Amino acid sequence: MGRTLDAARHYADTSEITIEPRETASGVFVRNQPGADALKVLHVLIDTAGPDMADDTIHEIRLRELNKREGIREHSKAEIRETLRDLAQAVMEVDDKDRKQIDIGSVVPHANVDYRDEANGDLVIRWKFGEVFRTLARESDLYAKLDSAALLAMRSRYAIALLRHCSTHFEKTKTNRQEFGIDHLRQVLGVPDGRLKRFSTLNQHALQTAIAEINATSRWTLEATPHKTGRAVMSVTISWTEKPLAEKREARAELDRHSAGRRHRQAGTAERTADPQQRLKFPESGNARFGVWQEKHREANRDRPREKVKDLNMTAAAFREWCGKKPIPLDHPNIAGIWLKFCKGDTL
Repeated sequence: MGRTLDAARHYADTSEITIEPRETASGVFVRNQPGADALKVLHVLIDTAGPDMADDTIHEIRLRELNKREGIREHSKAEIRETLRDLAQAVMEVDDKDRKQIDIGSVVPHANVDYRDEANGDLVIRWKFGEVFRTLARESDLYAKLDSAALLAMRSRYAIALLRHCSTHFEKTKTNRQEFGIDHLRQVLGVPDGRLKRFSTLNQHALQTAIAEINATSRWTLEATPHKTGRAVMSVTISWTEKPLAEKREARAELDRHSAGRRHRQAGTAERTADPQQRLKFPESGNARFGVWQEKHREANRDRPREKVKDLNMTAAAFREWCGKKPIPLDHPNIAGIWLKFCKGDTL
């Protein structure tokens, strides 16, 4: 048994750090690269399994528990099914140069969504990790220590993929840099085949986007240096340094701010503010998973036992019905405050 599982046991009681085998964190998805949402869900599944990740067993988590993780969007049954399908179809390749061996397989080849108690909003997700992942987790002596809050706060799949890869080197190597050929860099970032073919577009839309998110939310500062042969960029060196204490505190503060203006703060531009003449309006149909509505729902239920928390979308439907009976327009000037009170039960 390798040291990876020992580290997973050591950090089992903290939600801030998730341990993953270095081989899989630095491996690349060579088919059907998962998006940001799927990568975040994968992170939570690995975190949930913890030191049992190498066991040939079925793990489980309630959907409401998954949805309550900060940075995870609210999933319906249909949405979590689609996300798990993405993970099952994603194929990872791990090239272990020490063993001279290439392992290929899906990290989560099998998953199950139990919706027998769907009426109460109590769905259960069950999954089993693939044999390649379990074997590597069991035998691995090297591991990646992933900052869960930073990873789950990211919106870009490229940022999540780069953070996963670089975390395998943070604090583990004598140097603080790694050089990537352009093809390897594309694989590490998870750029789909046929996309961002020119280095200029790869750099602008993937690499710099990823670095900006990592620098804003994590305790590390990354910098990319391209290397040219003639006019063509042939490779890129990514270097990293750990931030001083004051900058670490600023990164932590950024995680506590609303994510809506994060891209503007990263770019150094002014945050966009709502037109004061345009009222905030509660969604007339569908769900309320994004923005202020989800934030208020979480705020209202922060101190409640999980079994007492009502499903967000069911609460939204009940709220619309309640507003119709009052009547309260869904674009009421204080609709966000009314929604918060409703979630708390103050107006029921």
